This record gives sequence, structure tokens and C-alpha cells, in this order.
Amino acid sequence: MSEKFKPDYGKVRENIRIIEAARKKLLSIITKQKDLREKIKTAAQRYQASAVKNTLADIDIEELNSGKQGIRIAPLRAAGYKTIADVVKASVASLERVSGIGRQTAEKIKAISDEILKNAAANTAIRLSVDDKSLENSQLLTAIRDYRLMKPEFDRAEKIYSETDSGVNASLGAAKPAKGRLKWIFAGAQSKENARQACDYLDNLAQSSYSSDVEAVYSAVKSSGFSAGTQVFKDFESNSPQYYTILEELGIQKAGESEAASGLSESLREEIEQVALDLTGLKCDLRTYQKFGVKYIINQGRVLLGDEMGLGKTVQAIASLVVMRNSGEHHFVVVCPASVLINWCRETEKFCDINCVKIHGKDAAESLESWKQNGGIAITTYETLEKFELNDIFKYGMLVVDEAHYVKNPQAKRTKNLLNILDNAKRVLFMTGTALENRVEEMSFLIGCLRPDIASEIKNIQALSGAPQFRKIIAPVYFRRTREDVLSELPDLIQKEEWCLISGSEYKAYRESALSENYMSMRQVSFLGVEPEDSSKLQRLLQICEQAKEDNRKVLVFSFFINTIETVSKALGELCLEPITGSIQPKRRQEIIDEFDKAQDGAVLLAQIQAGGTGLNIQSASVVIICEPQIKPSIEHQAISRAYRMGQVRNVIVHRLLADETIDERVLELLRAKQLLFDNFADVSVSGQESLNLPESSINDVFAKEVQKVKDEPAPET
Repeated sequence: MSEKFKPDYGKVRENIRIIEAARKKLLSIITKQKDLREKIKTAAQRYQASAVKNTLADIDIEELNSGKQGIRIAPLRAAGYKTIADVVKASVASLERVSGIGRQTAEKIKAISDEILKNAAANTAIRLSVDDKSLENSQLLTAIRDYRLMKPEFDRAEKIYSETDSGVNASLGAAKPAKGRLKWIFAGAQSKENARQACDYLDNLAQSSYSSDVEAVYSAVKSSGFSAGTQVFKDFESNSPQYYTILEELGIQKAGESEAASGLSESLREEIEQVALDLTGLKCDLRTYQKFGVKYIINQGRVLLGDEMGLGKTVQAIASLVVMRNSGEHHFVVVCPASVLINWCRETEKFCDINCVKIHGKDAAESLESWKQNGGIAITTYETLEKFELNDIFKYGMLVVDEAHYVKNPQAKRTKNLLNILDNAKRVLFMTGTALENRVEEMSFLIGCLRPDIASEIKNIQALSGAPQFRKIIAPVYFRRTREDVLSELPDLIQKEEWCLISGSEYKAYRESALSENYMSMRQVSFLGVEPEDSSKLQRLLQICEQAKEDNRKVLVFSFFINTIETVSKALGELCLEPITGSIQPKRRQEIIDEFDKAQDGAVLLAQIQAGGTGLNIQSASVVIICEPQIKPSIEHQAISRAYRMGQVRNVIVHRLLADETIDERVLELLRAKQLLFDNFADVSVSGQESLNLPESSINDVFAKEVQKVKDEPAPET
């Protein structure tokens, strides 16, 4: 066959030239990718070395005696050793020269300091920040930014390389005998046959889009320009999750280990890890823990995802829908509170290429029919579910239920509406960051909707004291991670109790509320019945907002009460946007959020805590003010999580405004007791008899005791 083949030497040489030129460019892109990866790793090493050094510089040398080693600290201080960082830098010989420190003691000191260094290095995570202008932070941000901007092209180049390079490399070598007449004459039969096949391969490749694809990627990489200075910080502020995803992909930042601690058995965890995800059509990169969450959802089929707020449950849900679409499903349903309907529509359009159909309002019936015929993601509300009519034959790929604790009451109409379409779904995903709140029965009901078999197992052991056993039973249906589990880079959450000493006029108004047993008025202490200039809480709030403006921060202010919001709004004037209250329509609510994101530093967003404390992402704010303590810990937790979530790049400062010697003190005590229950139950998915029977008074008893205290006090002088 090779004897009949007569190579077109000129064409062969031209094809080889074209392919070699393209391959050279492709390899240069791969090399640039490797170089940028190494640049990131080097910058990360410098960052971590500096971070460890700073950590050790904050540890007093007294720590050398934490294990009761009997080391004399005074001589070390006298010699100028003040921190562990000083000791780490020293040699055994230099320590031995300290008066009163012998060779054996010097070696012991060095061994202890080296162990502290080792532990510090192992536990120092990279926490990039827009507030950190150090050289190490800036260099690492710049290296990641450069790589991030080129990553789509690098991914394209890697795909072309993996699909073609083995064939290209082999064919370029095998085709050499066909480059000229003399080489061809003296080539053996097998060489000619190999050359013929190689020439065919190269000819087909030259006529394909190979060269043009490589050229497009090469040009994109070559023309990539990077803005200098503060643009790096702006890019990080807008795309921080991608920065940490890159660190995880390169093995620099350790991904969360929550899966092992979640109650999943080793066999189930391994089974979930093996799930293949086709994420074609997903318009964002997933963090490592988010990919595991998607695999869990797909593998288990009917689950309750209880990830703490701020970890991206919505993105995990959307990614799961993409995986299902890529496996052949066409119809999906998302049910959510009306307040976040618009946000869900925007998020699906932003993060995936599946058509979104809003089923709500006067066009709900028409939109529902359109979705039935054409498919896509039907996004609707609990109330609109009443209009959903799906016959038993109609099946759809997945049902996603956001804020699933809304259906914790089996007798509620919204719950019954949801159960009517539950069996039509092939897969079901319930989502909530506060699945349990104060009663384990609520969680049992939600699990029962998904997996009645597991619900029956835990029915009689809800007060189980053996937490691992309880977690193991519910692990196949309930999966929860906290921010501490998976976001080692999350900035600090600084919580401050701002105790305000109330004035005579404030106490007079408060006393009147207490004597009339008006509990709601009592909770509005310092904001109700006094002039703004006499309100100690309001004046402190204004001071905090002014400081935030000077620090180039934005502020969220939450209160349960409309008139408190109105008072604060009037006092702040142009600094604040239109408040978010329960009367604000979902569309306008999202518009206000968008306006706040675009507003200048110092802007203030006011919200009723029950209206603005759920379903929103407001990472642009890094100061949170809560005007009065709330009755349930989950309410404050949700509000704070609007800002303190994945994507936040600044330390979040929470200010709780509290009036001294008032109901605020008693409510705060109740709040702390309930928080303990919530932490022990919701955050680790366990139940214990002790946690369920925490000694706490009812809220009415709390107010009654405060009222009695006020009555027992002498009336203030006028």
C-alpha cells in the first residue's frame, strides 16, 4: 500500500511547517501556564512565611513554659528575647550564651520553639485581604490575578494539547521520510507506511481548525494586559472565590475537611467522591467543597443541604441542575420565598445556560404551560404552588426547595402545596441554613418528606446522647458544613456589644412602656418616645457610620421595628438608601441591593431584620449594626450572614446596640442560652438530651421579670 503512495513533498513540508508552528505556540502557552503557577506557589510560600513570622511575633516567650518545662524566662527577656519569633531566629549556641541558660536548656528551648513554628506553619491559612497592603499580599494577589485572567485560555490550550499532542508529536516524526524525494527513496517499507499514515493525519489536522484554534488562544494570551496598582485589589474584591479556587486547584490552600466530620461513612464518602460531574454550561468555578456538595446531591437523590449561610448553596443547586440537564433531563422546579424570587432568576441566568421561567403573578398559568412544553428551570414561590397542576404522569428532573424550613409545619397550606408536586420529581433538594432552629421535630419532618425510612429510624432517638450515632443515621439525607469547616480564608468576624448608658428622658419613656406592660415598646428602648438627639443608641449608631465612612466601608443596619428604621433613616439623611421592609416588592428589593453595591463607601442600607436578613448577598458591606437584640439566635445569625459569607474580603464588624439596665440585658441572656442550643444542635447535626432541656425562661417570663423590676424601682425624679 505504501508503494502506491506518492507523497506531495511540498505539501508535506507545508503541513509540517504549519503544524510545527502551531504546536510551538501551544507549547509556549503551556509553558507560560506552568510559569505562572510556579509564580503563584513562590508568592504563596513568601506570604505564608511572613504570616507565620507575624504569628510567632505575637506569641510571648512565656509560651515556652506552657508545658511546665521549667525554663527560666527572665534571663531570656534580659537578653532581648521577647517573642517566639526571636527564639526561632536564634541558634542553640546563641541561646547557650545567655546567662543562666546551659547547653541542655538551650536545646530544649530550641526544640520547643521549632515545634511551635511547625504547628504555626501547619495552621496558617492564606487569608488574602484588600486591607493588607504588604508586599507579600500584593505579590500573591497579582500572581493569582494574572493567572486568573488567562485561565480560560489556559484551559482551552490544555484541552487542545491533551486531545492532539500525542498524535502530533508522533506524526511529525513519522512524516519525515515524506519531506523529500531522496529521503523517500531510501526509506524502508514500514517507514513509508508510517509516513503515509502520518501525512494523512497531518493533512487532516492542517485542514481542521487546529491551527486557528491555537492561534486564537495564543493571541488572547499574548494580548492580555494587566492594570497596575489598585486594580489588583479591585479584581480580588470582585472575584475573591476564584482566587481561592485557584489556590485549592494548585494544592496551595487546603480544601475543607468537613466531609470526614459530617457523619458520612468512609464507604459512602468514597462512593460520592467517585461521582463524575459534567458541568458544561455552568458559568462559574466551584470550590472543592461545593463540588463535593453537588456530588452528594446527585448521588443521594433526595437530600437536605444544610450548609451554613454564605457557603453558596444556591450555586451548588444550580450546578446540580446543570449536571442533570447534561444527563438528559429538561424540566426543573425551584420553589423559594417571594422575597428572593428575583434573586433566584438572576442567579440562574448568571451561573448557567439553562432557560429560566418565572412562574409568578398574573401570568403564572401561562408561564407554567410554557415551561411544561419547553422545559427549563421553573422558578416559583410557595404561594404560587397552589396553582401548580401536574398530573401523575408528568415527571421532572429535580425539585429545589429554598429556605425549606418554611414548610416545617405539616398542616400549613404551603407545605401541602409542596407535597403535591414532590412525588413528580426524580430528585429533590431541600436547602436551608437553619433547618433545625429550636426544635428537632422540625428537622425530622423535613427528613420525613425526603426519606421516610431514615425519619422512622430517628423518630425514637431524637434525644440521643451519642452524637456520632445520630449523625451517621442522618448522613445519607442531611449534609451540613459550617464556614469554619471549609472557608479557612474567611476574614475575621468581630462582634462588639455596644452598651449605651441611657439618659433620664430615655428611661422615662422606657419606664412608661414597662408600667403599661407594652413589651414591644420596651424592646424599642432609646428609639421610642425620645428626641433623636436624646437617643444614646442613635448617637452611637451615627458615630459608627461616620467611622465606617472614614474607613471606606459600607454599613448594614437591622431592626425589627419599622419606626426604628424610619428614625435612623431620617437621622442619616443622604447617606442611606431606601430601606428594605416587608412591604417592599421583591423586584424593588433587588434593585435596592444593586444600588447599594454600586454606591460609594460610607453608604448605609437599612432593613427590617425579618425582611432583609434572609436570601440576600451583600458582601459589599463589612459593618453590621443590630439596633436591638432579637428573640431567636437564628434571626441575628441570618442577618450577619448577609455580609459574612464566601466572597467577603474584609473583616466584618458587628455592632449590637444595647441599653444598659433594660430589657436588652434579659433578652441577651435568653439569646445566649438559645444560641448554645442552636450551636450544639444545628451546627453539628446532633441531638442531646442536655441541649434540649437547657434551663431558660419563656420570653413572656423574661419581660414579666423586667416589668416587675421596674415597678419595684422608685420613680425617677422629674
